[in-house]
Amino acid sequence: MMRYLWYNAISITYCVILARYHVKPVRYQTISITYRVILTRYHAIPVMYQMISTTYRVILARYHVILVRYQTISTMYRAILARYRMIPTKYQVIPTRYSWASRWGRSTSTRAVGPLQPSLVDEDGDGGGRGRALQRRW
Repeated sequence: MMRYLWYNAISITYCVILARYHVKPVRYQTISITYRVILTRYHAIPVMYQMISTTYRVILARYHVILVRYQTISTMYRAILARYRMIPTKYQVIPTRYSWASRWGRSTSTRAVGPLQPSLVDEDGDGGGRGRALQRRW
C-alpha cells in the first residue's frame, strides 16, 4: 500500500516528461525518484529490468541502452561492461543493436573482472572485444 501511495506522488512535470518520451510507468514502482529522472533525461525506457542493480541501471540509462528480450550480447558491449566493472551474471538479455559501443569503431579492454565468465567477453575466440560477434547469426 505504501508503494502505491508513494508512486502516485509523481509531480506534474514528471508526468509530462513521461508522456513526452512515451514511458509507461507500469511495474517499476520501486525505482527511486533519482532513477526516474535519469530514465527520462537519457530517454531510456524501463522494460522488464527492475531487478538489475542501481549502478547497472545508471549505466544502461546513461548510454541509451534499452533492454528487451534479445538473446545475444555484442562483443563491443561486453567490453564496455568490463571497462565499467559491470558483471552481467543475470543480465544476458542485452540487445546487440542498442550497443552504443559499436558506433565507436574501436574496442576497449575485455579483461574479465570478478565472476564475469570468459565466454561473455570473448565469444568468437579472437582475443576479445573486436566486434566480430556482431556478424554471427544465432
